[in-house]
Amino acid sequence: MDEKAKLKHLLGHWAEHNEDHAGNYLKWADKAEAWGNAELARILRDVASIEKQTAERFNKSMDLLD
Repeated sequence: MDEKAKLKHLLGHWAEHNEDHAGNYLKWADKAEAWGNAELARILRDVASIEKQTAERFNKSMDLLD
């Protein structure tokens, strides 16, 4: 596998990994909100949003390798 193919594979893996993390953060945000901790829930949702944005950037980066 050449380096471009390897990077494309890694970018896909990283994007999927970040999406998985975002989903987990959102689940915990819901729990934090149920506990009455709105600030913690907001922070976790913000972090989930950042993870999703990062995943989108990884996916766009993959397109640049085509």
